Amino acid sequence: MLKNYFIICIFFLSASLANANEYQNAISENFPGYIVLKAYDIDFSNADMSREEIDKVKNTANLIIGNFNNDDIPDFAAKVRNNIKKHHPGTDKYPGYDYYAGGSVACFAKGNGKYKCSFLWKTETFTLPHANYLELIPKGSKISCLYDNINPYTGKKTENGFRLKTDAIADFRVRGLGDSVFVPLSNETFYECTYSD
Repeated sequence: MLKNYFIICIFFLSASLANANEYQNAISENFPGYIVLKAYDIDFSNADMSREEIDKVKNTANLIIGNFNNDDIPDFAAKVRNNIKKHHPGTDKYPGYDYYAGGSVACFAKGNGKYKCSFLWKTETFTLPHANYLELIPKGSKISCLYDNINPYTGKKTENGFRLKTDAIADFRVRGLGDSVFVPLSNETFYECTYSD
């Protein structure tokens, strides 16, 4: 019985590692020199979130799997950074720090392990530990954009928000405001909805 338990654990660990390798391979193919962050690269130590909220997202804060175009193949989004580390020397008042090029990407599955990926946002001063995390917003959820009140599917103003036609990607800060939801559109681009400011 115990032996079967270990076999099952090894199977799921192997499957998880295989998926992680597939996603890293997709990032390497689309953005040479970039790597997917680890979940522990997201710092929740000073988050203005409850323990329950942190526990819900901390293991997938760096990479989420969803369906962004309503086909039968799972897509993914990830926090990524370049391998090249740079250093800002700092001043008398502020310490120096290391930084990278990095940001958040979304990847549409094309079958046979191939993905079409694009940056949702990118910066040349991406620091670790990182203060934003990813969260999947499921299809059918109702959301409202903070400023423009636009329904991205119709291009028309709406006072009551809109329901997602696919899964969407939330890029939330662990502390403070500055949250965005990226809504997939039919041409595999994204509409950035400012969720809090």
